[in-house]
Amino acid sequence: MNKKVLGIFIALAMLPTHASAELLTRTSSLSLVQETHISDVGNSQAPVKYNKAGLNFNQFSKYDWGGWLLGIDAVDPFATGASNDFLDSINAGAYAEYRIRSTIHKDIGDSNFNWWMYNFMVANQFMLENNNYIGFSYDLEFAGFQIKPAIGYNITVNTNNPNSNTQKYGITVNGETEVITSYVATAIIFRPFSVGDYTFFFKGYYEGQFQRDSEYNAYAGQINDEEYGHQIRLGLQFPISQKLSAGITFVDKLNFGGYGEDGEVIEFNLEYNF
Repeated sequence: MNKKVLGIFIALAMLPTHASAELLTRTSSLSLVQETHISDVGNSQAPVKYNKAGLNFNQFSKYDWGGWLLGIDAVDPFATGASNDFLDSINAGAYAEYRIRSTIHKDIGDSNFNWWMYNFMVANQFMLENNNYIGFSYDLEFAGFQIKPAIGYNITVNTNNPNSNTQKYGITVNGETEVITSYVATAIIFRPFSVGDYTFFFKGYYEGQFQRDSEYNAYAGQINDEEYGHQIRLGLQFPISQKLSAGITFVDKLNFGGYGEDGEVIEFNLEYNF
């Protein structure tokens, strides 16, 4: 990545968010999540392809300058079965993984455009990955849908565990830090709808990476050496009480997060809002 692009990233990241910002609203939720694969994962390329359970915390804060979404995920937090062999761990057992997601949409004047900054970190016994998206987002409403598309640039920093054996995938895991780049596009779609006295929620999410470095596919162990990859999430949330709800989400990952063409998952969640 050239110095000009890096300079833009640093300048945007340092944009002030007003030290005296006024908090307008804040909502939080805690969810139990079960991930169940519905695709054939017989040709696994990474030990991500087993059914998992976890605990997710999400908090959205609306300020007078924009919004901030924080998410913390603990996936199989008590699992200790996996070995340090990246290949053997597919059958050796589950491993704990922790993820932190932080998204900022900062208003640009009185327009519907926003500065967009997204950081996603994931840590497990094999690696530490830090994804940084930065660009622009836009607030849009259409036919009752709230839509927020975004486009930008991605800088991913990976640090691998030198004790993990991944040479069978052609992946060099030697403890060094790698910097990987791509273009990105995302879209969040949300719509409440009512059936009788109950209000349901549709949630959609698209995340695509374009023109990825070839090193990305080597590092992630993708089945196909593709410059493009995505994840798509389509979910419904059903109310149980004023603060408790249950949900189901279909997830499709294509050349994304260690998956090739077999990243189809159903997620079930039980969510408490406070």
